[in-house]
Amino acid sequence: MKNSRIGLFSLKPIRNHQSTPNCTRLLVFALLAVLAPSSHAECEMYKMLDLPPINVPKLAMHGNTAAAFVPAQWRLVDKVESDFNGDKLADLALVIVGTDPRNIFKHDCPESPDLEDVDANPHGLIVALRQQGGYRRVAQDFVLIPRPQSMENDQPYDSLAVKKGVLHLVYNDNPSWRPRVDTRTYLFRFEKGCMRLIGLEGKYLEGPYITATVSTNFLTGKTISSSVSEHTPYSEQTHKLKSNPLYCLGNNKMPEAFKEEMGEDSFQ
Repeated sequence: MKNSRIGLFSLKPIRNHQSTPNCTRLLVFALLAVLAPSSHAECEMYKMLDLPPINVPKLAMHGNTAAAFVPAQWRLVDKVESDFNGDKLADLALVIVGTDPRNIFKHDCPESPDLEDVDANPHGLIVALRQQGGYRRVAQDFVLIPRPQSMENDQPYDSLAVKKGVLHLVYNDNPSWRPRVDTRTYLFRFEKGCMRLIGLEGKYLEGPYITATVSTNFLTGKTISSSVSEHTPYSEQTHKLKSNPLYCLGNNKMPEAFKEEMGEDSFQ
């Protein structure tokens, strides 16, 4: 009788034994179980998402309510009202999110049935000024709030607020399973028809502790960064931006070199 082979293993049959077929069969099944690909690969938390491109919707230019600026297949996530242009009328800032099912990525993890699906639908930020008869849209952006890039990420959007006429957009960049959060806050102020980026604040948190910060003031062109860890004392540095271009919400792309100067790369 010839040897039975599976991959690199050789099974030598036992002669003159009544249970030979059963023993061999059990060994074959055991080896197949070991050599079979594990379903855990499908549960890989670091799997990168194959994101469809953002289909930027056509928005209304005018509307009587916030709902008028929410297109089909999108929904309203957040809304704040404040006087952005100093005319003592309550203006609108909205955050909307898409509802395209193609951007929903399901976990296939029998070992972890409690894992939530990843919603990678894009977010949009819209600003509309109050005028006679309703609102007029003056700015919109669909790329500033990032989308989840892998199965380990949650939706990053956090909150929208107004403080002293300045719009604060906050989002987090953190894996859902680690106690680490990178928080960014963009600060916008309405100036001469432009929802201008006037500041960026970043915080790196490990558990409840802030271990690094970056604060950029685009009005002064200065950045202040700080860091502290278990092994190094608190330190703080201030430097001037090499370039300080005007950035209006949704009107132009932020230069990559400009983003690096603001400390964006230090929070990756």
